Amino acid sequence: MKNFLKILGIALAVFFGIIYVEEGMSPFAHLVAFLKKTPIEGIQQPLPEIANELKDIIVNHNNSLVEAYERGDGNLVQNMEKGFKQFTVNEIFFARMNTPEFKPRLNNIKFLNMSVSGDVFIVRTKEDWSIGFINKNSSNGGIRAEVIKDETYHVTYQIKKIENKWRIIGFESKRQSV
Repeated sequence: MKNFLKILGIALAVFFGIIYVEEGMSPFAHLVAFLKKTPIEGIQQPLPEIANELKDIIVNHNNSLVEAYERGDGNLVQNMEKGFKQFTVNEIFFARMNTPEFKPRLNNIKFLNMSVSGDVFIVRTKEDWSIGFINKNSSNGGIRAEVIKDETYHVTYQIKKIENKWRIIGFESKRQSV
């Protein structure tokens, strides 16, 4: 029924010629904007209350990730599916063994868009991070040297409800080129 209404709306918009009217320039601008943002078949937008839950899951996950890296304990990472979490636990363990102390800080997160495909929610973000590398074992008698890098990442999270709890089941992170 939704697809029929969407097709009918598009057909009417084309029939009346309003598709070619720039947004904000006519009384039909809201309809044009709605039609442009309406998801295509099979992909839906999450309900607003679910969207807020998904945002909270990602923010809490990132905060727990920061704490896990600072303490060197990957078990502190929250909201991840068990198998995926184990990968992160191992990554933090090896990062702690092979590099100077690693201190990430999330400066800003912008939620770009959300969609649903089947029972998986896709959330895309733009995240600004400051990443500190601290060398505790410097040659100057234990004086700590710190290097901070500011980086921006575009992250696509895959989130699914497992046993009545939201879990991140995967993500893809791409560093933004400067």
